[in-house]
Amino acid sequence: MIKRARNLLCPIEFDDSFSSCLELAKMLVDHNQGKLYLMHVVAPTSDLLVSGGLRTDHDLATSEIKLRQIAQEKLAGIPHAEVLRVGDPAEEILKAEREFGIDLVVMPTHRHGEVSRLLLESVTRRVVSESICPVTTLSEKAWNSVRRTSPAA
Repeated sequence: MIKRARNLLCPIEFDDSFSSCLELAKMLVDHNQGKLYLMHVVAPTSDLLVSGGLRTDHDLATSEIKLRQIAQEKLAGIPHAEVLRVGDPAEEILKAEREFGIDLVVMPTHRHGEVSRLLLESVTRRVVSESICPVTTLSEKAWNSVRRTSPAA
């Protein structure tokens, strides 16, 4: 266990890849009597059919509901805060590290198609290379491993 990690940041998307990261972050927060910052970043959109601002507002409202729902369902009894931002995901994650005094970031690598993988992996890669604190990444192969060893699984 990482003993000094009390403030953990778990940036999430709304897919299965983040379940194991959330389980690992919960275990560490519980063990270290810390606080979990559950974060989602809405990337601003420029859509020709729908005004970019309106689309971003819709995505933000939808994300707020989903983030709150995940926190209610999976973080009962765990000290946590929900963090919702609009912007470049890697940049917002790095800003949140400083803002909340984060000791550890827990995030997955992805199993998406090649184009998505290049875009999403670049977020993980940038966070790992520019982070001011340790970053733990879970590969797709590790996802099921964490689920099997987690007491909440």
